[in-house]
Amino acid sequence: MDQLDDAIAVVDAADQFCFVNQSFAELHHAEVADFEGKLLSDLRCAPMAQNGQVRHRMGDGSEKLLVLHSQPFAMGDEGAAGRLLRAREAVSSCKAANSEALFVLLACLPDVVIGLDASFNYRYVSSVSRLVCGYDAEELIGRDSLEYVVSADREKVRAAYRCALDKGSPIGVEFRRLRKDGSDFPVESYGRPAPDSLRAEGIALICVVRDTTRRTETEIALRESEYRYRLLAEHATDMIALASSDLRYEYVSPACSRLLGYAAEELVGCPVSQFVHPEDWVHIEKSRDELKVEEPRAFTYRRKKKDGSWIWLESNVRRYAEPGATEAQGYVVVARDATERVAREAALAERESLFRQIVENINGVFWLHDSQGLLYVNTAYERLWERSRESLYAKPGSFLEAVHPDDRGRVARRRYESSTDRAAYFDEEYRIVRKDGSIHWIWARCFPIQHGADAAWRIAGFAEDVTARRAAQVALRESEARYRLLAENATDLIGKVDTEGNILQLSPMLEGFSGYTAASLIGRSLYDFVYEPDRPLIRGAQAALQRGGRRPSARAEFRLRRKDGSLLWVEATGKLVTATSADDRGEVVIVVRDISRRKAAEEQIRAYNEDLESMVNERTVRIHELERQRMHSEHLAATSRMAAYIAHEINNPLAGVKNAFHLVRRAVPAEHKYSPYLGLIDQELERMEFIVRQMFALHRSDHECPRMILLHSVFEEVVTLLERKCRQSEVAIRTSLPAGRREIMLPEVYLRQILFNLLSNAVEASSAGGTIGLAADMHGDLLEIEVQDHGEGMTQEVEAHAFEPFYSTKSDECAGMGLGLAITRDLVSAMDGTITLETAPGRGCRFSIRIPLADANGS
Repeated sequence: MDQLDDAIAVVDAADQFCFVNQSFAELHHAEVADFEGKLLSDLRCAPMAQNGQVRHRMGDGSEKLLVLHSQPFAMGDEGAAGRLLRAREAVSSCKAANSEALFVLLACLPDVVIGLDASFNYRYVSSVSRLVCGYDAEELIGRDSLEYVVSADREKVRAAYRCALDKGSPIGVEFRRLRKDGSDFPVESYGRPAPDSLRAEGIALICVVRDTTRRTETEIALRESEYRYRLLAEHATDMIALASSDLRYEYVSPACSRLLGYAAEELVGCPVSQFVHPEDWVHIEKSRDELKVEEPRAFTYRRKKKDGSWIWLESNVRRYAEPGATEAQGYVVVARDATERVAREAALAERESLFRQIVENINGVFWLHDSQGLLYVNTAYERLWERSRESLYAKPGSFLEAVHPDDRGRVARRRYESSTDRAAYFDEEYRIVRKDGSIHWIWARCFPIQHGADAAWRIAGFAEDVTARRAAQVALRESEARYRLLAENATDLIGKVDTEGNILQLSPMLEGFSGYTAASLIGRSLYDFVYEPDRPLIRGAQAALQRGGRRPSARAEFRLRRKDGSLLWVEATGKLVTATSADDRGEVVIVVRDISRRKAAEEQIRAYNEDLESMVNERTVRIHELERQRMHSEHLAATSRMAAYIAHEINNPLAGVKNAFHLVRRAVPAEHKYSPYLGLIDQELERMEFIVRQMFALHRSDHECPRMILLHSVFEEVVTLLERKCRQSEVAIRTSLPAGRREIMLPEVYLRQILFNLLSNAVEASSAGGTIGLAADMHGDLLEIEVQDHGEGMTQEVEAHAFEPFYSTKSDECAGMGLGLAITRDLVSAMDGTITLETAPGRGCRFSIRIPLADANGS
């Protein structure tokens, strides 16, 4: 660059010199190093336009008039803004501009610089073209530049280039360009008309073409990412929300409408605490500082729905921070309905409490453990073992320390087998030695329990003191005669069978049990008399006896088939009592007890439990309904107090207006053309006064006495009052009244107010060109009135609140206090009448009123 004749310099966006060639330094009587860190304004003695003459301060302090040309261009890979400066003296002795130097400099840019003639043919292409689109500059010179634009964008590019040449203004256009391999890629082109020095060489337009593939791919990826995020957030069943650092909603997903009844725009900007139960908000506020970025924390709390009810929400909350931020900007909340889960947990806690009350009061030791250790043991352990439960929790096997040394090995072995084999049952009798040295016999049973195929496997056990029973058994063995005496006179059936189930001996109670004699059954199989579906129970008990070791026992409940074919529920306990050798399996003593009454009682208890559960559910529903009614009553009470306050504030200025009007009315002569309107104004003032009284009536009851009125006059005057409003809304009122001018006994002010409220609402609800129907009819001592409009109608939700005070769906232009229908209903009720509403979206509203007429005495 130092060998070029042109004085060339490059400045950045702040006009600080980035490059100066030797010619530029010599032109200013300075060295190249003198420009380092200097600004262009340090050399200029006068302001400069884009291109033109300017006085420059030379290195020796003198001033010189120079012609300075400036052209913007992109610097570096990032396309930073800069300017290329070319200077020469403003006298004929200056060096001539060397346009070739400009192209040498532009060829070093990362973007493709092109020069086009007036027909948009290539006259110059920078060497970077080979890297960007695959073409060498020589391949493009003289060719039509539009041939390398995809066909769909050619007219757009042609129009942009033509606009630059015709108007002489810079242009920018985005299009897709073709590579040498036939593929296309997105580019953006910025250009402006060439200076006169280049036009002599046939260049009419200078353009910079930049490859925007990466930027386009990034924008597409960003749009797709944002779309996926919105798709996920907008269709998630859980509510997703963003809250600011001061806990105000910034974003709420549409699931909020399904979950809480609020539209998203109703929550944005509102504080979160406004919708959380105060008792739960205290806990959330205390835990707020513990939240960390990207570490969610679960909260379960009560959340108010739009209808005023409360539901339980389970929310995961975490702080979030924008990329690169050092502090969190807000909170991310993902919430789902947990009402059913909370109810289930409450029910589970109640059942667990009931379970603990039961097991703590049974006469025996109950325990529960899994593969990890002991889960629970009741207090009976301390009474029976005379050891603390804490010692057993700390060391579950410590109960063996109290087992008699002769039995300890057997019990330890059977305990190990039952804990490792999920199908094994533990049923053992053994002795324990208490602290006072006394020996007690314990009967312990363990069995596996599992709720569901994938639920955790646990073992439940029960142990009871059977010392007395063991003593009885010893006594029984000592006296066979006494045994036979007991067996033959016992109410239970006692007998002996072998291990295959063949009957060996039966007590006389058999005949009372089954109708068979004992002698007729000896040698027959016990299975012949067991109800077929219950036989597996007997086989299971038999198998337990066979594998149970020394003197095992088994118990089963099953149905026994009698001789007459009927079924009898019995409980049978079997015990292996004799074994003379290793090959002899011994005999089993069985005791069969009639439990049909107990089964019937259990069935009755089950039925009672179902009835009790049904009653509890009904009571719960009733309690919820009473709570809803209480909340509604409190709302109405608050509404009435507000209405009374508003009425009190309006009443005083209204009285002043009324007094002033009476003074004005006296001053207007009866023949004045506006005199007829004075009566209407007076009636409206009375109606306003009546409205105030009605607002008081929401808090206290006042009554208007009935009097004789002309039905037609009241209807006509109300319609007259609404004429102006009808003309503005382009709505007509069609009346249908009974023939003749009827006199009726009713409170006139009440009737006027009812008609005015209903007709005014109908006019506001009707569209232009609509018609409102007003009909009245007499049926004996009953006045029936009907007001029908053909507006948009009401939804079921709006209809449910239509008669509530201060509830209104009208737009801002015609919005009122929402008292019209509430006052109308109260006035109809005050006259012992009824009002009904029939409506549907798109079908308008029909109000039907039935009012009993008062008699001549006003009752």
